[in-house]
Parts: sequence; structure tokens; C-alpha cells
Amino acid sequence: MVGEILISRIEEKISLDGKNQQILQMLIDDSRTTISKISHKLKLSKPAILQRINQMQNKKIILKYISYFNLISAGYKFYAIFLETNKEREPEYSQKLSSNKFTSAVVQLASEFNLIWMVFCKDNEHLNEIISEVTETIEIKNMRIFPIIENYFDSYKLFENTKKVLEKPKSKRINLDKKDAKILNILKDNSRETLVNIAKECGLTAEAIKQRIKRLKENGTILSFFTNFDIFRFGFNPYTILIKTNRQNQKEILKFIREHRNSNGQYVIDSEYDLMCILVIKEISELRNFIDELNSKFKEQILNYQTYLLTNQISNDFFPKGIYEDILKK
Repeated sequence: MVGEILISRIEEKISLDGKNQQILQMLIDDSRTTISKISHKLKLSKPAILQRINQMQNKKIILKYISYFNLISAGYKFYAIFLETNKEREPEYSQKLSSNKFTSAVVQLASEFNLIWMVFCKDNEHLNEIISEVTETIEIKNMRIFPIIENYFDSYKLFENTKKVLEKPKSKRINLDKKDAKILNILKDNSRETLVNIAKECGLTAEAIKQRIKRLKENGTILSFFTNFDIFRFGFNPYTILIKTNRQNQKEILKFIREHRNSNGQYVIDSEYDLMCILVIKEISELRNFIDELNSKFKEQILNYQTYLLTNQISNDFFPKGIYEDILKK
């Protein structure tokens, strides 16, 4: 999500030794981190690092290497739509929402609103078309639409001995060309794909691909290269929190949320609630502590909040097929 979380229903808990913890955290922070860099930092040989990574992949600890993009910087609109549907048909409806080619993520909730549908579109008219298409086949009892005007991804810290470093906000707009689109389309499903292979697919040199990726990171289109892992088997549970502030202190509150070690997705929204975040925690007491600290630091500025337990993520795609096709047609 919010799509930055993949939730397993497997109840078996796992533990990793210190070296594997360091490897996994480095790949969570940046999934394109080279084997050489990991080897140098951990003082282990490259074959030893590769063996450890392969073992974590085989054991389904590491699930996938993905990328998070900010298409708002490329001029697209982004929405979080909370839906109350017929819960008995939730699996069917989740798949229908996921199949829409402008869908970014579909997440199931344990609340009155039982689905969050994240969607990109070209403009408000396009959004209405997308919603109309979906409502023809899905029974929607209630709907709340939250326009997202800024989105961030700061990878959370899985282990206690790691320190969180924030990416600086970017606001520069960019026009994505067909080569950029092809690069993003490859990286969204495998953020560790080699420059050589990407170059072959795009008809460019490896150096040209390297420079384009660098530019896309610098202008804020690429938010993060992330390693998706099974958070449930580490004992974590994810929550979405909607926060209503007085707006005057919004930047300070957003900074506090981004700095929290277990917060990863953060959104500035244009609605009654103006902030939304994803918090990944082990104990319900950690959620209470987060809320208490938020209220303590910003007692007069926090006007209201709502929390939602995320129970499953059905889909996650920060470069939907519809956007890709739209850019290729230009």
C-alpha cells in the first residue's frame, strides 16, 4: 500500500541470526544494494552473502523485490478510497478491484470499511469513469474518497539495532517518456534487475539506464527500492491511521510520523482527515504508545484520528498497467 505490506496468514514465527538480520535490513532499506556492498559491510564473502539471501528466499522470508513510485510527481492523481461492501463477497470484490488497470493496491480491513482501494487516474473525470465502471459489478454500501496530494515511503526498521534515515521530500515535476515508463515497468516487479538486462529491454546502454534511474530518484518519482518480506512471521501487524490536524502544524506532525521506526507509508490527503500513515507493530500497546506520544507532542494540533487493522493485502502496484499504456501512447 499502502501497498507496501504483504501479509501472510502463516502463524509460524521465525528468527534470524545477526548476519541475516543485517542483510535483510539492508535489502529493506534499498533492495538494489549490491552483494559487494553487503559483503564489505558484514565482512563475509560474496558467495556466503548469496547463500544466505537464497536461503531466505527459499524459506519465503524474502518474498519479492519491488519498487515504490510517486506518480503524483508525473502529474497523475492518486486516491485512497475506503469502501464498505458485502463482506461475504469480499474476496470476489477484492479481485475485481485488483483487476482494474489503474488500481495501485487493494487492502482488506477489519472494520466497517472493509476495503481500501488505491487508484491512480489522469483527472477527476477519469476517476469518475473508473469508479462508475467498478460500481456496476460491486455492491458498495458506503464510500469515502481521500485525494492524496503527497506520498512518502520510509522503510521501517525491523530490528532494534538499526537506525531510521529519512529520504528528503522531493517536489520537482517530471514528464515521463516511453523509456522511463519501460524502466519503471521492469523495476516495479523486480527492483534488483540488472542494468544490463534493463538496457536490453529498453534499447539503451547500461550507463544510460543508470543515469535515468538516478534522475528518477532525484526528482522523487522513485521513492524506494524495497524488499517485501513476510511481516506476519516476524510477529508484526499493520494498521492504517487517519489523522485530522489543525493543518498549521501538519509538517511537524508528518515529520514525527515519518521518523517513527515502525512507520513506512505516509500520505498527505485533502479531506476532513489530512494525514494517513501505515504503522507496523508487534503489540497493541505499541499502537497505544504511538497515539499517546502523538497526542502528547501535538495535544492542541491533533483534532481526531481513526485506526484500522489491515488483515490482508490483495494487490500492490505503484505503476499500474493503465498508466504504463497511457505513457506509451503519448
